Amino acid sequence: MPQIFVNEVPQPIDAPPPTWGDLLATLDEQAAAQGFLLTTARFDGVDEPSFRDPQVTARRLTEVARVDVETATPGAFLRQCLLDSVRPLHEAADMTARLSAIYRQHDVSRGHDGLTALAMELRGLTTLVSMLGGPLQIDLSTFVSGGTTAAEQMEELGTALGALVAAQESEDWLTVADVLEYDLEPAIRTVCRIRDELGITVMWIEHIMKVLMETCEHLIVLHHGEKLAEGPPRDVAADSTVAQAYFGKKGALGFG
Repeated sequence: MPQIFVNEVPQPIDAPPPTWGDLLATLDEQAAAQGFLLTTARFDGVDEPSFRDPQVTARRLTEVARVDVETATPGAFLRQCLLDSVRPLHEAADMTARLSAIYRQHDVSRGHDGLTALAMELRGLTTLVSMLGGPLQIDLSTFVSGGTTAAEQMEELGTALGALVAAQESEDWLTVADVLEYDLEPAIRTVCRIRDELGITVMWIEHIMKVLMETCEHLIVLHHGEKLAEGPPRDVAADSTVAQAYFGKKGALGFG
């Protein structure tokens, strides 16, 4: 029987369960009774991201010496999930806008490649939503952003994706471009705004200024470990010391 720790606190288990799935069910029940849910699991110090997958839940506990799990409130867990997904979602929205332009240029082959990449970007979000509404039983309708619930925003995103698939199957490339620009991109950016409604602050280290200018509200510029400037993106971009650090003297004079 392995040692069981919940948030670093040892847990007495009366009847040793044979598998991780059996122990998980017990721990889930105990956490739910206190308004918490299990968010992470480690076996002998090794993180197991897929600890709810059937292959993992079938694991015999006789193979494990120590099990560590961590819990969080549903709201805190949702905040962390959204925090982890903020940057990929912004990138997906930017990719959607670029794909619309590509299809309008009738570059179908390149557009298809881009759609495949976009689907990979959005897969993490759809997996997250399935997990929240499935095994974790988090009611997305309780989280409101911009006057609509997170559940409604997910439904809007799903509708846009359905329209995109239908247009692609009918080879109506102009409609594909329209759905990307007018339906899917706004839906993705709406999901991004949940971050603001939940009061999440993201610290983002980046060297691509265009990305930061379009995404961030407050910038701190470091150069060789020293702070050169701090403030709103427009103010920082207009700072001559920042321009000189990035582009040299020509940049500082406006020729960079």
